[in-house]
Amino acid sequence: SGPQNTPWDPQISRGTPGVTPGPPDSPQCPIPTPPVSPQTPQDYEAVPVGQFGLAMLRGMGWSQGQGIGRTFPRVVPPLEQRPRPRGLGLGAEAAPPGTPKSGEPPQEGPAPGDTVSIESGPHRGVRGKVEALEPETGRALVRLQLGGQMVTVFWVGGLGIWGGCQDFGEGVLDFGGVLGFWGGGISGGPPPAPPPHWLRRDLRVRCVDRSFRGGVFYNCKMQIEDLLAPDTCVCRTDDGRLVEGLPEASLETVVPRGGSERVMVVLGEHAGQVSETPPQIPETPPQTPETPPQIPGIPSSTLPKHT
Repeated sequence: SGPQNTPWDPQISRGTPGVTPGPPDSPQCPIPTPPVSPQTPQDYEAVPVGQFGLAMLRGMGWSQGQGIGRTFPRVVPPLEQRPRPRGLGLGAEAAPPGTPKSGEPPQEGPAPGDTVSIESGPHRGVRGKVEALEPETGRALVRLQLGGQMVTVFWVGGLGIWGGCQDFGEGVLDFGGVLGFWGGGISGGPPPAPPPHWLRRDLRVRCVDRSFRGGVFYNCKMQIEDLLAPDTCVCRTDDGRLVEGLPEASLETVVPRGGSERVMVVLGEHAGQVSETPPQIPETPPQTPETPPQIPGIPSSTLPKHT
């Protein structure tokens, strides 16, 4: 008998996915496809932000080192966008980090993790730890050992320069000051001695720290009642309120304006001594060849006369 006529299937003649086209009597052979692992959200989170562009190119079939094109494949390196440093002019190239300028000695600056001491400003004498540096703006974030407050100071070559007071929000305050090293791996001898303390009982002071208690006692005059530590005191305001835990760096002495007031020497050779200011400083009479100079407390007879 002759060959049987098989009915024509239009789906097979068009080509079914996964089925090899052929005569109707030929067996159907599936085409093997490479296994594709499903993508998970963790795979996307593992890609750094700077590698998103390369990841998109790899998803389109691009591979590192392989040419692009069907007839004349050519290897085209991807463009890399590099942000320019702040203040760098057009056409200028940034110097490698750590390269000193010509004619200048290399400067040593603070590094994250160094222990430093603020030498001026409201936090003068307070130690802290460098948390981060901002080379573009010349700032250093320092976490104070006392209270854990984060402050920002300006530094140039390892020294911070006082540049005002500015609130950056979120608990980070900018109280500048001279930033000195306190043994954070910097060689060159023992650490400098801390400045002497000047707090005394019954001393009239003024609060100059805007961050203390939210600035409630800023520019408020008060009197020291007791000392909790050489650099911490308890004060009483003019209206009778007690203020505890005032640091020495947040206070300054009040200069008497009137006469006949008792004053105290807080620093120097005569620290701690009390005296009274004269009611009025007498004017010095004009000096003539016949009149010897007058010095308070010394008789004029002991001074040499002009001839």
